[in-house]
Parts: sequence; structure tokens; C-alpha cells
Amino acid sequence: CRPLVGVDAGACAPPAILCNGSCIDPRNDNANCGVCARACGEDRTCAGGVCTQACAAGQTRCGSACTLLDSDSMNCGTCGTACPMGQVCYMSQCTNAPPVRYRRATSTAGLTFTNVCSAPGVQRVLPGADDSSVRVAMPFGFRFWDRDIASGAMMNVTSNGWIAIPPETLASLGGTIPSTSTPNGVIAAYWGDNYNRLGQCIATLGTAPFRRWVMQVDEGSHCCSTDPSVNLNYEIVISETTNTIDFLYGSMLGARSSTVGVENPTGSMGISGCPMATTYTCVPAANSAVRFEPTP
Repeated sequence: CRPLVGVDAGACAPPAILCNGSCIDPRNDNANCGVCARACGEDRTCAGGVCTQACAAGQTRCGSACTLLDSDSMNCGTCGTACPMGQVCYMSQCTNAPPVRYRRATSTAGLTFTNVCSAPGVQRVLPGADDSSVRVAMPFGFRFWDRDIASGAMMNVTSNGWIAIPPETLASLGGTIPSTSTPNGVIAAYWGDNYNRLGQCIATLGTAPFRRWVMQVDEGSHCCSTDPSVNLNYEIVISETTNTIDFLYGSMLGARSSTVGVENPTGSMGISGCPMATTYTCVPAANSAVRFEPTP
């Protein structure tokens, strides 16, 4: 009889093992993860012989961790490819200095705060939350600095006035921009120790390829009070195709100085959202707007 492929005297060549008459690699076989017949669930994948949570859209597993190969200096383009000291990973290539990808727009004509909490299909998250976050799937892909964020990527939405691109999951109540300390890739309209009254409304407006993803804070306050003299209504808007990011402010009754701006995915660059653009902390004015646009 002809022996099974990869089988020698009834055994498989390591690291393969014999399962139901076939040689399999237990390190990455979802039906036989680690040992024969140990199947991983639909929301898990076999990595290193262990059923682990699947990586978010756009990420790749390198060893035990998920990462973004287009910007990870330790895994640039491929797992294990580390950039030389002093270089960073930009679009999957090691380079000395990536170009700035955003700038403050000179005009905000036509940009006004719009209450989206009653929009069709709106999703309300984090009602009554303090120092909390939730991951929300993006309905479309967009370009953020030097990174392509895929449709379906899980945006980190916090109760503290900021959102961040994957893979951030924190809900930090304070921070500076730019900063290489986590969280990174922060988009902060009003970053501080805040408190939700009614929660935050997530809505997608318009039709492809010019949809707008909106995260609106609805009657926010400061931690840890429901003081009626504080009523904060503001939103972050990300636009499909144009890749612009808008901060739109409605009522900002009782607003205080907070961190306002955007930073790149590594935290090495930032753009201020404050009026004078010389600081990243200010009191956003009611009925004001800030736009960040990609550079040509």
C-alpha cells in the first residue's frame, strides 16, 4: 500500500500530527487546534495551537498579537520585519520620516452642528457612562494619515470626548496630543474627564461614495455630576472619499478647557483643533466648527 503523504511508519513529520487519517498542523488548524478534534468557534482562530480571538479587520496576527503591517515598526510589511533604529514603518515600508497627512482647513463655511440622534438607523451607546468605551464598526473605509482604515474596522468610541482608530480600546479620561503613549490615533473634540447623560448617538448620513459617519455627544456633562448648568452637545464627523474630519459644536454650556485635536497612529504628529492652533487645550465655543483635511 502507498503510505499517506507526510506519514512515515504511521507517524507524521513534526510539527504535524495524525488526525483522522490525515497529517495536520495543530498550530493553525481551526478544526484541530493544539490537539485532534479541538475546534475553534466561529469568532476564534487557531494561532500557535490556541483558539484566540480573530484579529480586527485590516490587522494581521504576528505571533500572539494582532498588528497593522502597514505601520508596525517591528512587523513592517511582513511579520518579523523590524525597521532599523531611527526609522518608522510607513505604508508597509521602513522610512526615515513619513509625510504629514492632515492639516487644519482654512475655511469652515457651511459646517454646522446637526442633531443626529433622531436620524434613521441611529445607534445610541454608553448612556450614563463614565470612563467607558465601546467599539463601533465603520460603515465605510477611509484614509487616516498614512493608514487605510477598512470598512468594518472597529472604531474605539469613548465617553470622554474622543475616539480612536483600531486597535485602541482604552477610555482614558485625559491625555495630550501628540504623545507616543497610548492611546494613539486619537481624534479628540473634547477630551477630558466627562460624563454621559443621554449617551452618544452614532449615525451614518448620505449615500455612497459620500457618506458621513457621525458620533454625537448628547447632553454631556463633566464627571461626576448631572449639574444642569453643564450641557455639552458636540460631534465628530468622518467623511467618505474626502477623508475630512470635522468637529462640530452645538450648545457648550459650562464647557471647560479640554484637549482638542487629532494625532497620527503612532502619536508622533498632531494637529491642534484650538482657535489659535498654538496649543492643544482650549474651551471650544458653542456653534463653532473645525475641519481637518488631507494634504494634497
